[in-house]
Amino acid sequence: MDFENAIQIFCAHQIKKIDGIITRNIKDFSTSEIDVFTLDEVIIYINKKLKK
Repeated sequence: MDFENAIQIFCAHQIKKIDGIITRNIKDFSTSEIDVFTLDEVIIYINKKLKK
């Protein structure tokens, strides 16, 4: 994990109601305790929620 990714994870831990981190490079966040999603996964999730 590089410095920028570590900063993102640290900042995400400071947000109480965060669902996850969105990134193009999931493998860089393999040790993250916070869920990590690709943009495509988030778009699919949102589209499913909007269709309900």
